Amino acid sequence: MKDNVLHIYIARFFSSFNLFVFVPFYPVWLAQEKLLSPLNISIVTALVIISLRSASLIFANAIKKFHKKQAAVLSLILSTITYLIIFILAVLHIQNIFLWYLLSLILGALIAIASLVLLAAIALNIKESAHLRGFSYMNIALNLSSGVGSLIGALIIHYNLRYLPLAPVFFSLVAIYFALNIPRDPIVSIAQVENNQRKLNKKPYILLTLASFFTFIAYAQFYDVLPIYANHTIGARMVGILYLVSAIVIVLLQTSFTALLKKLAHPLIVVIGNILFAMGIFLLLFSGQNILYLSFLGVIILSIGEIAWLPTYQTMAIQLYPKNNPVLALAIMMTAWGVGESLATFFGVYTSMNHTGYSSYILGAICALIAALISYRIFRLKISTVESP
Repeated sequence: MKDNVLHIYIARFFSSFNLFVFVPFYPVWLAQEKLLSPLNISIVTALVIISLRSASLIFANAIKKFHKKQAAVLSLILSTITYLIIFILAVLHIQNIFLWYLLSLILGALIAIASLVLLAAIALNIKESAHLRGFSYMNIALNLSSGVGSLIGALIIHYNLRYLPLAPVFFSLVAIYFALNIPRDPIVSIAQVENNQRKLNKKPYILLTLASFFTFIAYAQFYDVLPIYANHTIGARMVGILYLVSAIVIVLLQTSFTALLKKLAHPLIVVIGNILFAMGIFLLLFSGQNILYLSFLGVIILSIGEIAWLPTYQTMAIQLYPKNNPVLALAIMMTAWGVGESLATFFGVYTSMNHTGYSSYILGAICALIAALISYRIFRLKISTVESP
């Protein structure tokens, strides 16, 4: 692997701490700091998530015009400043709800921009036939930071929650260093050269976007709702351990599972992944009842499901988008993720704070199964571009 491309993966690893150290524990932190009401905590958390995904689409055209190195560095600098402002507001106990709404939107947008920029950098700098493998490596980097970052966040919440917003600052500075070394954009992307002849058929891409929307309703149950749902039963430290287990499973199995499934058509990989994810989310229902072995089993199963669907969704988004535009294809996909995840996060956090969080997990499992059905429909369309290389 070329060193300049390796820098993209390393930057992805450290920049993802902005997400995993803070965002999953944001509602817990706000509640324990007594800064906002339960309803406003739910709204603020949902705003972070929807901004985290939808901002990709809003800024996609701008990102396409700038070199990915410049966009990554700028977004990381601004996110560092945002975390510092959040920390200052907490110290001063400022409860202006509109200010918290605004900061949550800004924070989500900056994390989204950094994520899209680095994903686009990979898409533009490797061959399209290698995209599934390339995005699998990105998922490994993402989950390394997920496991470590979530554990750090959980320990901070347990021992000294006031300083939680400062934790991502260090990792942002390291990410900036590596982002400065990622390659400049090629004049014509490798993806464009390889895939010049595309049929302008929008239906498969629309179905794919819809499937990913439902998948991320399920996704929110683990990554966004679990800390508040299980906080009073298994505690923040155990939630952090569950995140770490998920990261270890993905890091250890991502490459081998990608190789194992490569003979299958991409939509069938997504079908398998969503079915496994639904099973895992359903088992997380029992986190609220302190049945730890079911929680661990659920995390292992859903993590294997994520190994299947996440890099495959990203690969298919670029393949099925009617025009040669990897940045916009990924941005639309991430926006669908955000709409599903933010709605599910609002519902999950609110119901969990009102002791009915079980309904959110049942909904999440059903939505993952719906995503599997939609993905099977894409397979039935027999679109040649969704076949694995």
